[in-house]
Amino acid sequence: MEKGGKGDMAMEVSPSPFQNILNFRDVGKTINDFLGEKLLAEGKLFRSARPDDATLSDRKRLKEEYGITTIMDLRTLTEHANQAKKREGDLKIPALLQSNDALAGPMKIDGMNYLEININGKGFERSLLWQLSYWSFLNQHPG
Repeated sequence: MEKGGKGDMAMEVSPSPFQNILNFRDVGKTINDFLGEKLLAEGKLFRSARPDDATLSDRKRLKEEYGITTIMDLRTLTEHANQAKKREGDLKIPALLQSNDALAGPMKIDGMNYLEININGKGFERSLLWQLSYWSFLNQHPG
């Protein structure tokens, strides 16, 4: 199979330009590269995993270099609760505190607008919850 053709699934993904933001990429560039034509504007919409893990320098670059002012967070309440628990544990590890100076601060990036959007909907969440065992169901409450 040739690489670089229209719709090539073996497209090369460049490493994240950030210290601690996983899977960061320009959505427009990714789509355009995949299609082999300019369909979407580049530099307007980005995606990543867990920006709340960003270091102070990562947070600064998001705002200053990429011009990002709003984060649309598509995680569920359970994912938010799990991330908060993980962060609590990380705060107890001195090496992590030394490597990520933002850990001691708030999870949300200062000066950034947040839109928390549940794309699953309540009906979908309920149907998933009813598939859990009683014990697993009780462990899902984010409180």
